[in-house]
Amino acid sequence: MNLISFFKKPKPLSEAPLKKQALALPRRKTVQFEPQEKLSVAELDECLRSDPVNLLTKTLPPANYYRDKRSWLECELYFNDDCSTAITRLVSKANEKAVGTTDFYEIDYDLLKALLRRFGQYV
Repeated sequence: MNLISFFKKPKPLSEAPLKKQALALPRRKTVQFEPQEKLSVAELDECLRSDPVNLLTKTLPPANYYRDKRSWLECELYFNDDCSTAITRLVSKANEKAVGTTDFYEIDYDLLKALLRRFGQYV
């Protein structure tokens, strides 16, 4: 082992393939939900894995503009121009900083359309 190899930066761990695919998609939107004190990030992750339609369209209420801005849930949506591929994840934020994130999950076009319609946006 020579001295130069000692100072080299270690190679980063490989990212999840769905994360790479999401970050490569051209269109992005974020929508905000009210904070859920009774649901932890791990429970949100489990709900997204088992029943994303119920969680994103019925369980989580949209954030009010005049809400307390100290904490909220942010839903990041990544999709391509024809919306054939859509990927989402939830980020729990407190005081403008990410506190916890769920994994990336692929969602279908109908769920993307229903989710954005709840917030008055259209695809």
